[in-house]
Amino acid sequence: MRTRTALAAATAAALAIPGAATAAPRPAAKPKPLCNLVTDPSGDVATGAKATDIVGGDIVSVDGRKVTVLIRLAKAAAPGGDTGTPTGGFYQFQFTHNGVGVTLSAHVTQAGTSFSPGKATGSYDVATNSLTITASPGDFPGGPVFKKGELLTDLVIRTDVGNPTVPIGTTLHIAGDTAQGTKPYPVGASSCVRQG
Repeated sequence: MRTRTALAAATAAALAIPGAATAAPRPAAKPKPLCNLVTDPSGDVATGAKATDIVGGDIVSVDGRKVTVLIRLAKAAAPGGDTGTPTGGFYQFQFTHNGVGVTLSAHVTQAGTSFSPGKATGSYDVATNSLTITASPGDFPGGPVFKKGELLTDLVIRTDVGNPTVPIGTTLHIAGDTAQGTKPYPVGASSCVRQG
């Protein structure tokens, strides 16, 4: 009888202590990094130009300080290094934020590479066949405010032969490519693309 009484008392005491009879909740699993938000088959440029042949792209990061996007190419080349783009290339990454289009672009010429909008920076890397563009929210018209969790939609990448005198794409569209994404990007989400 004493044994049963002692066991009952111990059980009652355990139930009276908050959390004593329940396991600690597991921490929420971290969401997987987003990757390949835009994909496109290679070899679909009419002239065969590889420097303007899009194979994919990603929004690398978006926060209150900067917006970074990445364009993947079949084979990046210095101006004149690809017979299909003798004057260089024009590259554009666009998405929609709160119903407004946001555009980042780069113009690769023999004189160098320029980026827009505003004081945007970036890199054109022939080793990794990629182009990266980074801009601050203040560089865009209207100075959009990107809030965590907001969805950036309608991702579109465009390329074309570069105009040798001004940073715009040619209107001929003979050596260009277009790729559309089907996945949105939530502001603040991590990407599989390594920065730095």
